[in-house]
Amino acid sequence: MARWQRPALTEGRSTDDDQPPPAKYDLARKLRRQMSLAETRLWVRLRNREALVFNIRRSYAFGPYILDFYCDDAKLCIEVDGGQHPFDEARTYDEKRDAYLKSRDIETMCIPAIQVMEDPDSAALYVADEIRLRLTKG
Repeated sequence: MARWQRPALTEGRSTDDDQPPPAKYDLARKLRRQMSLAETRLWVRLRNREALVFNIRRSYAFGPYILDFYCDDAKLCIEVDGGQHPFDEARTYDEKRDAYLKSRDIETMCIPAIQVMEDPDSAALYVADEIRLRLTKG
């Protein structure tokens, strides 16, 4: 198939299960404009680190989920967990998302929002160190 050709559609869905539906892209775009304060503080530090040689995406649509941050090189999802995460419904959602990502060899790293708010520089360093570690394991 040529690059310009669309993949075959089956029942309105792409044959690639990881391809998000178009509405997810719109939602991800909206979430990038409405990031939480903790996500914004972490993003500013990750984005501005000159030493980073890897690409980190924010509010990234992947399959049926939108990941807070994602590094494709390291196959790492970074989630900033806010106050809603201890509740059963949010916990169940997180477990399903993590299982889905794990089945695609993507690990999930969760950082409490309170930790990012208290020391965003350390949180960004923690993320960068984890990415470097995963890249060296290879």
